[in-house]
Formats: sequence, structure tokens, C-alpha cells
Amino acid sequence: MLLGLGLGFDSNVQYLPRTGDLFGTERQAFGAGGDAYATAVVALGGTFAPTRRYDLALDYAFFQLAYQQPAYDLFAIQEHALSLTQNVHFGRRVTLSLPALVEVSFSGLRETYELFQVTGGLYPELSYRWAGLTRTRVQVGWSRRRVVDEALPFLDGQRQEITLTQSVTWANWLLNLRLRYRRDLLGVRVQPGAFAASDCDACNDVSNITPYSHDGRSVSLLLLSPFGKRVRFSASATYEERPFLLPNRVRGETEQGNRQTLRSWRRFDRRLFLAPTLAVGLWDKLSLVARYTYSQNVSNVDGTRTAACEDLEVVCHPLDLQDRNYRKHAASLDLEYSWM
Repeated sequence: MLLGLGLGFDSNVQYLPRTGDLFGTERQAFGAGGDAYATAVVALGGTFAPTRRYDLALDYAFFQLAYQQPAYDLFAIQEHALSLTQNVHFGRRVTLSLPALVEVSFSGLRETYELFQVTGGLYPELSYRWAGLTRTRVQVGWSRRRVVDEALPFLDGQRQEITLTQSVTWANWLLNLRLRYRRDLLGVRVQPGAFAASDCDACNDVSNITPYSHDGRSVSLLLLSPFGKRVRFSASATYEERPFLLPNRVRGETEQGNRQTLRSWRRFDRRLFLAPTLAVGLWDKLSLVARYTYSQNVSNVDGTRTAACEDLEVVCHPLDLQDRNYRKHAASLDLEYSWM
């Protein structure tokens, strides 16, 4: 069981661009759109093991993030996750895990809770333990997301992923290396008028925009200090590349008059995440945890394509209209109680 309460500050709640936006106004490189936030975490779990070879684990997790200013309620969330995992052990080294996960997210936290999305997935995993905590794990996953918010139907979709994780221990320190590839298919339920990004007819009429997809390739390192110490340290670093394939409208002149077709172009994002954590045991199972997270996104989309709605030569897709370059700093101080 884990209970946690925290207070923190986010320097860039809305992922605002580092310099400039689609309207040409300047923004600060640091601190733009910052706000204080509070978090609450609850994690419960239990395992039923009728034999040494089989065990069944049931876990529940609750997470809530709320910002101080009502203007950021869109980014405040409440999540509930329920997972059921069947583990099959083949001797002492090989384990086959079959997890099933359901997640429910809510928005509108300040006044009325609204169901935002429901996600369900299967994530089978095969692991081999070499010695101690040194092990190799291969996991594949498939998940389906249903977005209930009528304003965001284009976010409906599914994800396939494969993850390779190698864990190594040295002097009781644990180092994890993780390689992941994922593919997201989005835009499944686009409806007319869902994007009213501008006054141009082509931007408002998106009734036949086809689904788009993007891939994610990432490498992560996680370092954990020895367990059971009063002062514990961990640090993670993740580098991710995300190429997008976006459908775009093109309006052309023909002898029969105006016509619209679809074309695709590439958007490419590179992301970096750094997250050190320091935990100090206060009393028995109570700990004070300091967290810091730095994230940066560099993209070939910088908001310069907004002229598309003016000349209708290349008509905008909603994702064209945002500068995707941003930096984000978040720091929090949490009080956690854990009981095994």
C-alpha cells in the first residue's frame, strides 16, 4: 500500500512554445504559463498464490493532479487504474506474465467531474532472471482508447508497442536500460466541425480527414540506489523520437471547379525527459520525497504554416497550427507512507 500527498510548481502547464506562437507574440522561455499544483496518490494491491508456479495479482491505483488556477483545469486530471496479472513461473528463472489493465480518466475537477477517456489493454511479458535482480524482460502491448469528450473525438485510437528491458545490479545499485517502440493510430472518429481552427471553410470542414498515425522510439535509463536505506536516490533519463504522418487538405482548381484532396506530410518531434528523485525516511514507513522533472520537445512544426488558411493553397490540419517547441520544469515535495 502507498499513500502520498504532494505540492509542486509547473513552469509550463500548457506546453507553450519557447519563443513565439502562431499569432506572432513573444513568450518567455522559462516560466510561461506556470502554476502551483497538488497531487494525491493511492496504490493498493494483493497477490493470491495457490501454488509456487502460479500467482494472481490484483492492483488498484488512484492519482489526482489539480492546479491552483481555474484556467488550467483542462490539464488537471483524476485517474483510476485497475490491473489483473496472471504470473506463470517456469522454474526459478523464467516467468510469463499476462497483465490486463483498465484506466479511467476524469476532467473538470473543480466543478463537475466529467469522464474524459477509458483505456483498456493487454501487456504480456516474458522475463528471464540471470542472478539476483539482474534480468531481461520482453513485453508486447496492445491498448484501445475511447475518448468520451465530444470536442476531442479525433483522439480515439489504439496503440501497439514492444519493450525490451535489461536490469543490472552492481554494489546493490540497480540500473535499468529500456528500449521501446510504439505505434499510435489516431483520428478514428473525426466529425465535421470538430476543428474550428480558423474561419476558412477547409479547416472547418474535416468530415473526411483520414486517420493519421505516429511512431515512438525511445531509450531510457533508470538508476536506483540500494533498497532499505534511510536516504534513497533515483534518476531517470529518456530520449524519444516521434515521427507523425498527418493528413492534410489541398484545394486545387480544375475545369469542373474547386476540389479538395488529401495529402500527407511528416512532423518530427524529439523529446528529452530528466527526472531525479531524493527520498528521506522520516519515521518508520513515512518518507519525504523531493522530485524534479525537466522535459523538452524540439519539432519541425514551429507555427509558420498558419498562412495555409489565408491563401488556401495548402489548407491547415489542426496540428499544423501549433508551435511544438517547448521546455517544461516541474518540482514537487511529497509526503509518502508505504506499507508492504
